[in-house]
Amino acid sequence: MRPTGDWQPPLLALADSDIDEVRAAALLLAGAWDVDAGKARIYDAAGNSDESVLVRTAAFRALSLLEEGKGKDGLLELTGTQMSLALRIELLKSLSSVDVNTASLQAVDLLVGGTMTTDQQQSLLTALLSQSGGAESLNQGLNEAPLTKTQAQTVFSNLLATGQANQNLLSTLAGKMDVSTEPPEYSESLVKTLKKQAERTGDVNRGGTVFKAFACAACHRISGKGGTIGPDLTGLGTTLSGERIIEEVIWPNRQVKEGFTSLRVITQDGQVLQGFERKTKRSEAEGGLALLDPQTQDVIVLAQEDVDEVHKAASVMPEGLTNLLSPQQLNDLLAFLMKRQND
Repeated sequence: MRPTGDWQPPLLALADSDIDEVRAAALLLAGAWDVDAGKARIYDAAGNSDESVLVRTAAFRALSLLEEGKGKDGLLELTGTQMSLALRIELLKSLSSVDVNTASLQAVDLLVGGTMTTDQQQSLLTALLSQSGGAESLNQGLNEAPLTKTQAQTVFSNLLATGQANQNLLSTLAGKMDVSTEPPEYSESLVKTLKKQAERTGDVNRGGTVFKAFACAACHRISGKGGTIGPDLTGLGTTLSGERIIEEVIWPNRQVKEGFTSLRVITQDGQVLQGFERKTKRSEAEGGLALLDPQTQDVIVLAQEDVDEVHKAASVMPEGLTNLLSPQQLNDLLAFLMKRQND
């Protein structure tokens, strides 16, 4: 909400502050409020290589916030300039909100380059997937990219850790690893066979290694360690039968645990949100929608008029993940999960 009165001169003065945090905040407001007199400052800060990462990142974001996509050309021009990897990632995150196609294609180039950290990959993937059409653009770019199996595995794991894993994206990456994401046909006899094999040849210690190496820990917590996107697996072996554990691992959409059915929401301004539906006093009072972000664990409340589309996405755990494991690795993982006690 903009203040009343003659607020532009004080805001512009703050945009010239010697304190980076103050200048960054002022530039963001100038962009969000589409202040004509502040646009020169925003463009100058965005393109000034002597500015701090904080200020330039704020300027990128300010350009993306200008009304009617007025800052798009400025952001596109900046993609052709030299800057650090950290800044380029922030630039593409801002660009994604006004030109997700270009941002996705350039993001794929960074993914192929293989120089990003895990946190950087997850941050960039989250920004792209949060835009309408982002998953489709990213999928197209990855499908055409010369990713090695190792690079595809890294992107695959980081994609899962965002909590916004798109089945088509995962299928594309799995194809780069010469693996199908189509799960085997379900049958009770297959479940019994898998259980017997896990009990007979599965190794709990090796299974713990598979659990960590296969990025299971990015989404699931055991004994206070791990992610929070999926259910806590502490004591899993005491609450579920071996057969049910196998079903949930290989066919995650058959019986989704209560509270973990995922919704994919597209807002009126094109943002894509995915999370678990929750009820809050505010959402019930206003008739809106409350979503628990699986990555941050923040609850986002959307007013009914801000929601354009809602799609039920079943489990956030995609099908076919176990196809990436060898038969022995699968036996070890199942043995590890079936032996989980309350510790």
